[in-house]
Amino acid sequence: MPQQLALESFEQHSDDAAAPSAEFEAGYEEGYAAAIATAKGNQNALGDAFVQAISDVEFSHAEARAHILKSLTPLFTTVIEKLLPQLSYDSFGLLIVQAIYEAAQHDTAKLPVLQIHPNQRQAVETVAHEHGLEITITEDPTLASHAAWIGQARGETYLNVDSLLTETSATLSAIFEANKRMNSHE
Repeated sequence: MPQQLALESFEQHSDDAAAPSAEFEAGYEEGYAAAIATAKGNQNALGDAFVQAISDVEFSHAEARAHILKSLTPLFTTVIEKLLPQLSYDSFGLLIVQAIYEAAQHDTAKLPVLQIHPNQRQAVETVAHEHGLEITITEDPTLASHAAWIGQARGETYLNVDSLLTETSATLSAIFEANKRMNSHE
């Protein structure tokens, strides 16, 4: 006769449902505390690595910026000392014409009066004539060579190319000096 298969019963009986032993509870608590400590240690290590990576990126950015500024210094120096002055001086008359047009847009009550240095009169008159501007030009030897006052009924406009070039040069020089100081402190 065939034998029946007997399976083990996994049902718990009320008398087998005793609480875990004290040794089991102590081992469980020790294991849990060790896992929490390991997780905190890993989290702190990741945080430190992240801070170091950010510091490295910031240092690399500052280092790259300093290198680029150092490389561009000769170019900026040439542009400031040679190119900008020549372009500004060559286009002084056009700058005045543009300033007069802008001033005329705000005040059309009367023709503008232009005060310029005597050595600029011929060039400015030529450019004004080419652009069909009717202006009164007066000479003022106290003005800088590339400066002008544009007077109108409601106000005046002052244009000084020499001062603009000086301020631009001073600003870029200050940037280069600050960069040198930053690099010397590293």
